[in-house]
Amino acid sequence: MIDKNIQPAKENDLLRSLSSLKKHIEISSFPESMIDVWKSSNGIYHDNFVYFSTDEISERNEVFETGIYAPGYLVIGNDNGSRVALVKVGCDCCEVYLNYMGDMLPVSMDPTGMSLTDWVDEGCPLDFDIE
Repeated sequence: MIDKNIQPAKENDLLRSLSSLKKHIEISSFPESMIDVWKSSNGIYHDNFVYFSTDEISERNEVFETGIYAPGYLVIGNDNGSRVALVKVGCDCCEVYLNYMGDMLPVSMDPTGMSLTDWVDEGCPLDFDIE
């Protein structure tokens, strides 16, 4: 079972988060499916995986230096270990990619083959083979 934050994100949460992210990543808007997830639950915790809330996402992407090592991508969560989940910024498909924090380069990312919506509905699986 997925543990969801009790409160959905509000419009001002989304605007504040987007404004903060613009300082670290070239992003003009969140993918619609990210907004849909946040409006359902502003943060998800499942099997050690954290789908970042609107309050967490900017700080996490700054710490991971996503704009430097994975330009054009946004880290949306991590497994509290070495792996992160990312989506491509400005892409309507919003496919989820998995990668290791030590090698954030896009060439090393493994596509899950799942849209963000499907991936969240499936419980944020991390059991894909990543080499």
